[in-house]
Amino acid sequence: MKWGLALCTGNMVYGYFLVESQMYRDPRQNAWWLMQSPLPTYLGSVFYVLAVTWIGPRLMKNREPFSNLRSIMILYNVIQVVYSAYLVWE
Repeated sequence: MKWGLALCTGNMVYGYFLVESQMYRDPRQNAWWLMQSPLPTYLGSVFYVLAVTWIGPRLMKNREPFSNLRSIMILYNVIQVVYSAYLVWE
């Protein structure tokens, strides 16, 4: 868990300084809710790492794995491929 948080923090800090030093912000983006500060993105990344490495395994510790997800995942992947092809076509 320590490595995940360290990588997340390092990536956020590096990305923030890279973007701030080399790119100018479009003034139309100032009203967007994730563009005002890097803090919401950082907190979302930290929560994701915690959910995947700590919260999720504890919740699924005494539960059976899902066995009937194969057909749902195939359908989801087909929908994603069709949608991506549509976006490329446009």
